[in-house]
Amino acid sequence: MLITVDDGRLLKLVEYGNGAGLSARYHLVEERRVFHSGEAITEMDIITDSDGEKHIILNTYNEMKRVALQKCHNHLTCGECVKARDPYCSWSLERTSCVSAPHGAGEK
Repeated sequence: MLITVDDGRLLKLVEYGNGAGLSARYHLVEERRVFHSGEAITEMDIITDSDGEKHIILNTYNEMKRVALQKCHNHLTCGECVKARDPYCSWSLERTSCVSAPHGAGEK
């Protein structure tokens, strides 16, 4: 789940546990300050580029930015990759690296 915050931040959360509705539990996977101006993010869209990589397009009233949906390359070990709980990353046995999930599907 991606949530924009009115001070220019983007939060990536995953739901876990058996809860639903008000009793649901969430894990914060990542918090990014996308717009340092502190402006509210007014629009968000996920796109796929020609290489198949996914990006998030974020807009304020004055700016637009494209950021990667995931930062799998920051997780250097299998343990780090799995512990991050990022639904867009998975550990590839073949590549021995943390890769974006479509490239590593089924290789955890």
